Amino acid sequence: MALTWAAYEKHGWEQFSSTVRHELIHAWQYHEFGDADHGRTFARWTDVLDTTQHCRAVHIAELVGDLRRL
Repeated sequence: MALTWAAYEKHGWEQFSSTVRHELIHAWQYHEFGDADHGRTFARWTDVLDTTQHCRAVHIAELVGDLRRL
């Protein structure tokens, strides 16, 4: 996951931090199960981490940056 300062400035702390929490659930899923999705295991953690189950794709791309560069 790569975070961009420009995305933080554009979207603000609430959206930025929610997206980070959302993506960290995916990272945990991948670590634990070798796959990541928006299914039941994901949904269990959204309330706990105060994030949404689905983020707009454009926000994900803007907030985490273009991972193809890495």
